[in-house]
Amino acid sequence: MALLLKLRVPQNVIREQSHGIEIVARNLSGAEVPASVQVKLYKLTTPGRYLLKRLWPKPDTVLVTKDYFTKNFPHLAYRNEDDKNHWKQTLTTSEEMRVNGNTQVFTKKLERLKPGEYLIVVTAKGQPEVSVRKFFSLTSERSSKLPVKDIFWHNLSADRAEPGNVLQLRVGSASGNMRMLYEVLNGREVVQRQWITAGKKLLKQQIPVEEAFRGNFVVRLLAVHSNRFFSWLQTVKVPFT
Repeated sequence: MALLLKLRVPQNVIREQSHGIEIVARNLSGAEVPASVQVKLYKLTTPGRYLLKRLWPKPDTVLVTKDYFTKNFPHLAYRNEDDKNHWKQTLTTSEEMRVNGNTQVFTKKLERLKPGEYLIVVTAKGQPEVSVRKFFSLTSERSSKLPVKDIFWHNLSADRAEPGNVLQLRVGSASGNMRMLYEVLNGREVVQRQWITAGKKLLKQQIPVEEAFRGNFVVRLLAVHSNRFFSWLQTVKVPFT
């Protein structure tokens, strides 16, 4: 029987809010089916420095030494340092289990893991063998330490809220000192605007959700660093209920 596997896990997982990782097994008709799978979870060893995104494709020929390149361009990738597929992988968990169409796994294990970068690989034995993999970052609301070496790191506690809720925006920068413009927008109205400085210790911003925010509002960050422009925007849904 042909089998399709799918992993549902956010790119950024908040440890205290996680309900595990969802594995979905379906046949070619889209119907959920049972399957025997092996699940492996790896912790990744990240580069020792933060890396900026490439402005051009990876070159196929290298003419300078790694030492020379790293000395002159310390925050650019020399070869595959910016590719998570080439980062060192340390196996933390390996389990064989039976999934029934749609199954949550590791509901308790994620709570015990340290923040950082992870890779989950799910393999179903069969003819042919089916495998699916996905990278994700694990963070903790209780930790004030930057979980990954990222120059422009941000995480909003939820993308849906009700009036009276208080959301938490956490921001950080592996540069140690990154000035950002933080804004909360309701339609065309700027509800809040201030300059903040993000560093290796996470900065936490509380965002009270007001009745006037029904119909959605926006949280935005803007910054310039290392001759690069950085921006992030998140729409928070606040329904008319």
